[in-house]
Amino acid sequence: MSAVKKYRFDPDYAVPPGASLQETMEALDMTQRELALRTGLTVQTLNRIFKGEQPISYDTANRLELVTGTPANFWNNLEAQYREQLSKLEERNRLESDLAWLKTIPTKELIERGFLNPDSSNVMLLRETLGFFGVSSVNAWKDIWQVPAVAARRSHCFESQPSPASAWIRQGEIQAHSIESHPYDKNRFEKTLKTIRGLTRTSPDVFQHEMRDLCAAAGVAVAFVKEMKKVPWCGATKWLSPRKAMILLNLRGK
Repeated sequence: MSAVKKYRFDPDYAVPPGASLQETMEALDMTQRELALRTGLTVQTLNRIFKGEQPISYDTANRLELVTGTPANFWNNLEAQYREQLSKLEERNRLESDLAWLKTIPTKELIERGFLNPDSSNVMLLRETLGFFGVSSVNAWKDIWQVPAVAARRSHCFESQPSPASAWIRQGEIQAHSIESHPYDKNRFEKTLKTIRGLTRTSPDVFQHEMRDLCAAAGVAVAFVKEMKKVPWCGATKWLSPRKAMILLNLRGK
C-alpha cells in the first residue's frame, strides 16, 4: 500500500478580521451606524477595519467585546493571524523574484542528504534553502557566502563555485555547532596537532573519532562532510565564534 502524501494548506490570500466583524454585526441585526454609536468608533473607521485597511487595536477589541459579546482575544487573534498571513504573502512575492538563485544551489544533493524536503514547491524549497543557510534573504546569503571568509585547501585542477562551496561549508557548520567543545586554547591546540599527525596512519574511523575528541578539548570542532560536486576542496577552516573554531574535512586523498 503506497504512502499518502500530506500537503500543508498554504492559502495565497488573507481574510481581514473585519469580514468576521461584519458577519457578527449582521448576525446581531445591527447596522453599521448603530455599531459605530455603540463602540464609539466612526463609520469611516469601521469601513477601514472591514477592508483590512486599519487594524483592530487592543482598545477596539475591548470595545467590540462589550458590544458584541465576543471575547476581545478573539478579535486580537484574528488581527494577528491576518497580519501574519499578509507578511507571508509579501515574503512569497519576494521569494518568487529570487527563484533564479535557487538554480545555483545544489538542492538535489541537499535533499538526498536530508536537509531539504523533496516534496516542497519551488517557493517553499527556496525558503527551506535560506533556512538551511541560516539567512532570511538571498541578499543576506550573498553578504555572508558570496566570498566566504574561509581559508581552504583545494585542488588547483578545478575551480570552486561559491554556491556549492557554501552548501558544503554550511553542512560543516551545522555539524560543528552540535559538537561540545572547550573554549579555544591556542597552546593546547598546537600540542594536539602534533598528536594528530601520528593518527593519520590509522583507519579512518579511529582517526575521525580521536581527532574530533582531541580537537574539541582544545576548542576546535572537527566536522567531516561528504564531498560535493563542484567543490574540490580537501578541507576548510573557519571561526564559528571567538571561543570556537571549525576544521572541515572530507578526507579527499586519504
